[in-house]
Amino acid sequence: MGVQGLLSAIRPYATEEIWEPQESPTVRRGLVVDGPALAYHVYYRCLAHNNTASNALVAVPSYDFLCQATLAFLGRLELYGLKVKKIFFDGALPTSKTAVRIGRMQKSVDEMRAFKNLNPVLSTAGSSPGSGTDERVTRVVQSQPGYVRQQLKSIPAAPFIVAALKEYLLSTHYGHAVQTVPCEADSCCTSRQYCGRSDVILTSDSDFILQMPLGQIVFFNELDLSESGLRVQTYDCQHIATRLGLSEVSMTLMGYHMREDSHAGIVECAKRASEGKLKEDEAYVRFRAQYHPWLKEQDWADVFFADDDYDPPGGRNLKSDLTLSVQSMDPRVLEYVVSSLQDRILSFMVFMPPLLEDPARSTAWLPSAANRFTAYCLWMQGAPDMDSIRSQEWDRHGLHATCETVSIDPISNPNHLKGIRELLSQISRLTKSFKKLQKHHCWAVIALITFLREVKEHGTLPLRKDVARLVSNTIAVTNSPDETVSWSQIHLNAQLEAWFYSLRMLKQFNDLCTFPQPENADLEQLHELLQQMPPLHSIFRTPIQGMDFGPAGQDHKLHKELNTYYPNFNAERDAHEAPEASDSRSAKKKKRKAAQEQRDPRTLFKAPRNMYDVLPDNDAE
Repeated sequence: MGVQGLLSAIRPYATEEIWEPQESPTVRRGLVVDGPALAYHVYYRCLAHNNTASNALVAVPSYDFLCQATLAFLGRLELYGLKVKKIFFDGALPTSKTAVRIGRMQKSVDEMRAFKNLNPVLSTAGSSPGSGTDERVTRVVQSQPGYVRQQLKSIPAAPFIVAALKEYLLSTHYGHAVQTVPCEADSCCTSRQYCGRSDVILTSDSDFILQMPLGQIVFFNELDLSESGLRVQTYDCQHIATRLGLSEVSMTLMGYHMREDSHAGIVECAKRASEGKLKEDEAYVRFRAQYHPWLKEQDWADVFFADDDYDPPGGRNLKSDLTLSVQSMDPRVLEYVVSSLQDRILSFMVFMPPLLEDPARSTAWLPSAANRFTAYCLWMQGAPDMDSIRSQEWDRHGLHATCETVSIDPISNPNHLKGIRELLSQISRLTKSFKKLQKHHCWAVIALITFLREVKEHGTLPLRKDVARLVSNTIAVTNSPDETVSWSQIHLNAQLEAWFYSLRMLKQFNDLCTFPQPENADLEQLHELLQQMPPLHSIFRTPIQGMDFGPAGQDHKLHKELNTYYPNFNAERDAHEAPEASDSRSAKKKKRKAAQEQRDPRTLFKAPRNMYDVLPDNDAE
């Protein structure tokens, strides 16, 4: 979607209002919120709050701080006679968006490469807080996102802000309002099924105007919370259409004329639209289709809305309470599910979020590829034509966004079962050994040890010093420009985020399925253990700080575990060691390999029979 210049052209038809605080309003207006837009808006408010950061990576807020700020932001809005009615999140994006998504992924790769070229050494001065006091959160809510320094917007947003925020909101008093839909969130935000005449729609997408909702549209960036009253610009689409002499359908046609002729003014485009000459034009019909909800055009869409148990398609080993599971699922998992429940589709795409990683190294998603491959195979068990099904993962390879294709195997494949049992054994042992830790600290340990076990098999252990700094929490939030963090540390942090996130995907696919013997017992045990996984916002901190290990870094049991990979490991001592002498040779090797990957973006997956074959050799660090 997107009509360039639409908002600036339509702004003269908006109404400026100041909403005063109401202590006990007798009637509240419903607030319908575009969930992904909410996540990004508060994210940029957090960046504005950290405008003094030395670089863009340091300015990135933690997921916990983002969630706290979002909760405060919604609470602040409700002081002005509003009541959060719905917060919609995407369940799937249309295939027409594929080219746009690939372009965005490539842009993210280019941004990280340019950022590293400008910042070969990363200062930690001005680091964003891991969690916030009430005062800090209040300042974020009152900050203006339009005032973010351009330098701080030079890298992609943190990869899991939408997933983490949705998961967090479901656990709050706004949980009843959170709704995931089998399409883009905007289709529901503007649907008259959910939005009435007196409601307010909150979004960042100016195209909402062309969908002619009954309620008033307010754009995030036009909210001013810095004063006692709430200053807003409201867009009443019914009123705007009347002033322009347009019918409901003609509003979309006006948008089409604006896109086709960017030099024509809004009055001229409205005049052309009122004549209705292009109503049957093929290009316009395609354009118009973007602005109409397709909520229940497919039988499988009932899974998102059914009040009763969902009756899954024949042959699939799906749980009957699928509807309940769908609402708490991750966007990537959900999109895969939506695609697979459609008929005659044998190739399913997954767009992995671009990570804040070292672009000169192999993608941080690589070590956890086997876990995701197992997850896809779990979900596809019992599907018709399973032997013909392919999963396509889009991710960075070298300096390019590329697609890697994986053939789906039966979950009864001995290699799958071996991998599941080894993972089950490790998680079970570590859960018992570190049971006294808080859940998110325990799972940071589990993620690290299972990750190290995986990469050791391929000769790719990260640097001892980086592991030591991570587990001992010595990557300090500081105001000193002399404190730095290495790119190898940033990459390790990204690898662990990807590892935990991939385990989370495995958990959620496992949540949806039932399985026959003999693999049923192992999968059920793994399912029970994975239920203990903490939410994303509690375990992920900032890309500089990495996972939160809490007191585990001083625990002799963790040191004993790490001795398996780093003899005589001592977190406090090793965190301050000089880099190994072989670093320079390793760096040269990495540089050669990165250049080779840029010339030859080869496939990561080649229809593996062994689940661990999906992990190509990486560089030893």
